[in-house]
Formats: sequence, structure tokens, C-alpha cells
Amino acid sequence: MESSGKDNLFLIDGYPRNKDNIDGWNEVLGDKAKILCLLNLDCSEETCLKRLLNRGTTSGRVDDEENVIKKRFNTYRNESVQVIGLMKEKNKIINISSEDEPDKVFENTYKELEKII
Repeated sequence: MESSGKDNLFLIDGYPRNKDNIDGWNEVLGDKAKILCLLNLDCSEETCLKRLLNRGTTSGRVDDEENVIKKRFNTYRNESVQVIGLMKEKNKIINISSEDEPDKVFENTYKELEKII
């Protein structure tokens, strides 16, 4: 991808998270930026919880505690899942299982992105 020769390609992590984000994007950028796809790394809450709790042992992040993580899961279910449905109407959705080990997830993600870049 680095050698694709394409300038002005950006990967925006964790955005949009909700409908307000989509509306803001459309209001500010409209057709000025072409969205190639929405990359959805799909992982069970059980696996996410395990990974985030493990990260919390070394990250020092206060939001890597179980009660905070579970609140984030609720926010995801109540707001972010809706984004996938809304984006599906206009954009390609690439779903990648994140249940595998991180290196495998990276490999699968890279392969999918190579197809469109």
C-alpha cells in the first residue's frame, strides 16, 4: 500500500462512532473526500474484554477497567452499530474477524485493503 502511488489516502480510526459524527462529516466535507470503505474489525465482547484487561496491566489507562469497558460495549451497541447500517447504504463495508491473533488480523486487514487501494 505504501507503494500504491496514491496521495491523500487516510485511515481514520474509530470514526464515525455515531450518527452525529456522520452528519458532521457530511456537513463539513460532503463530497470533498471520497470514502473508500468502512473497515469493521469484528470481535466478541469476551475477546475484547480479555484483551483490554490485559492491556490495562501495562498501559496505565484508567479506562481499561472492566466496569468502564462494559460501558463502552453498551455505547458501541447503542450507537456505533447503527453507523454500520447507515454507512452500508453508500459505502463498502469490509468486515474482518478480530478473533484471531493480532498478526493474523493485520494480515487479513492488509489483504482486504490491498484490493481497494
